[in-house]
Amino acid sequence: MIAVIILGLLVSLAMPIYNKIIEKTKAGEAVNNLRLIQVEEKRFFSRRGYFAYDETPGDGKGIELLNKELSLENPNKNPHRYFDYSVYQYSENPPDFEVKAKRRNDAGLPYRNHEYIVHKDGIVTGPLL
Repeated sequence: MIAVIILGLLVSLAMPIYNKIIEKTKAGEAVNNLRLIQVEEKRFFSRRGYFAYDETPGDGKGIELLNKELSLENPNKNPHRYFDYSVYQYSENPPDFEVKAKRRNDAGLPYRNHEYIVHKDGIVTGPLL
């Protein structure tokens, strides 16, 4: 009986650490996808002379255009994804972009509002980094 209580106590102490490790792994996946999209945006610009932005913020059309032109696998098409990806125009002169990975609404608290952003220069920002 005492062994079961001790085991339950240890599990209850380890679960928050386990959840944070899992969330950091998901954030790492988002950062890898962001860097891939950033590189493909630069390739797209070198071919076309402009970046592939979303038509309306958050619709994912910019990534879909990269998918058609450069065969970039669209992470938004994966039904088991943890983030929604989109490409925003950061500035017009000089042309610049940022790619955003926003945690989906089905994420548990406190991770639900996490966002990761990579700019044209490759610097990634976000929590858990």
